[in-house]
Amino acid sequence: MFINFSDIPGNQNLFLDYLYEFDNVKEFYSADFRNKENYLKVFKSVADSKNDAREKVADILKTQYSSLQSSVLTSKNIESLSDKRTMAVVTGQQLGILGGPLYTFYKIITAIKLSRHLAERYDEYNFVPVFWLEADDHDFNEVRSIKVINDVSKNLRDTEFKEPLMEKIRSFYAEGSTFKDSFKKLIHWVFDEYGLVIFDPQDKQVKDLLKPIFKKEITDFRQHTQELVHVSARLEELYHAQVKVRPVNLFLTVENGRYSIEPDENEFKLRRKRKSFSLEQMLEIADNEPERFSPNVLLRPICQDYIFPTAFYVAGPSEISYFAQLKPLYSFYKITEPIIYPRSSATILESSIAKILSKHDLNATEIFIDPDVVKKRILNSLSEVTLEDLFSKVNNEIEIAFDQLRERLFQLDKTISDASKKYKEKIFQALNELKTKAEQAQQKKHEATLRQIDRASVNLFPHNNLQERELNFVYFANKYGTDFIKLIFKELQINKFEHQVIEL
Repeated sequence: MFINFSDIPGNQNLFLDYLYEFDNVKEFYSADFRNKENYLKVFKSVADSKNDAREKVADILKTQYSSLQSSVLTSKNIESLSDKRTMAVVTGQQLGILGGPLYTFYKIITAIKLSRHLAERYDEYNFVPVFWLEADDHDFNEVRSIKVINDVSKNLRDTEFKEPLMEKIRSFYAEGSTFKDSFKKLIHWVFDEYGLVIFDPQDKQVKDLLKPIFKKEITDFRQHTQELVHVSARLEELYHAQVKVRPVNLFLTVENGRYSIEPDENEFKLRRKRKSFSLEQMLEIADNEPERFSPNVLLRPICQDYIFPTAFYVAGPSEISYFAQLKPLYSFYKITEPIIYPRSSATILESSIAKILSKHDLNATEIFIDPDVVKKRILNSLSEVTLEDLFSKVNNEIEIAFDQLRERLFQLDKTISDASKKYKEKIFQALNELKTKAEQAQQKKHEATLRQIDRASVNLFPHNNLQERELNFVYFANKYGTDFIKLIFKELQINKFEHQVIEL
């Protein structure tokens, strides 16, 4: 089952137009992801772009993977990045506990399956799925996992899969492991067999490669800021600008803190810190300590596509929105903008929840829109006469009766006639109280049914949000084993561009 994103609450018009009405947004993007005629043009442009960084990325990855046991496919993919015919299909995500929400996995699966699809169609190129660890802006680098994992274990139901799953997770989140390393090991465990290449941009060798980007951003920021502001203003007129434009798209680490860089006359200051630097000092840091710099959300894709030969970036709705602001930066840095490919989106429908929906003739879309409306409809269907209709009929009859009464009383005494309005309001107030009590009685009578609807709602649309944004893979792996990921990998469609309901 597939659901059009326009039928799901909360989706922004910019994202919807990108999916279904690309002509409305084409001024903000370099390529239409649906137009396969342009794919080869992008591949050639990426392949023809030469810089020292791309020649070194394979060696850096080999070093990053030295402590991991990798599949033959992953090793082959890393090696192929030194080939000029190789294209990267990149996705990324900020670090999350235990792999983060489910959509992180869906992004990765989309990147892997898209790479395979492209390899079948364009045999003159190689395609490698890459996951960019977005750890630069994470607030929990010092998080240790023991307490977190213990809390998770306590809250999971006991199943045949629980202990081996928790044992594996504890090995990743062992005491002394950084949050980033634990996340990386978990993602590697799940997706290594599919050839996913995980890249750590915080590596000092990587920051060395990015020196030209950092220095150009520091020296020439005024040239692109005006264009970024113009594009963002245009977006605000038509849709919304996802990211607030900053003059300099860099952060600097000082005394274990990460601060936004802001120009001030002939120097640079750090936001919320009394510290300033001259242009020469900034360039000296870029030359000698580039690891102290990190890109903001707008510059990160530039760094990513400077290092990798990125043909596609697999993006979620928010990323698609902020890529609409990035066109001037790609032009400024003379980097080919990748095709922005929407990640697959899904809700996992367990058999027990499917039975509830079937029993009450419901579908997932109704749960997404308003569970309370669904409850009312079901309660009404269980009664011969709906309370709404019953009380509405009585209200109308009383209204008519009082109109007639008021006319008769007017002939007797105008004051008494006018007073009838006050008595009518008291009757209506009493009726409303009676209606409330009747609704409560109805709910109590059908309490079991309402609990079923609540259960379906909590499972499919927790906290009024899509399941993929609220639940973690551990919830399902604990109930069904880690093989459930293979099922999701098989079932998840990457070319429908609608929200998919996958039955377990």
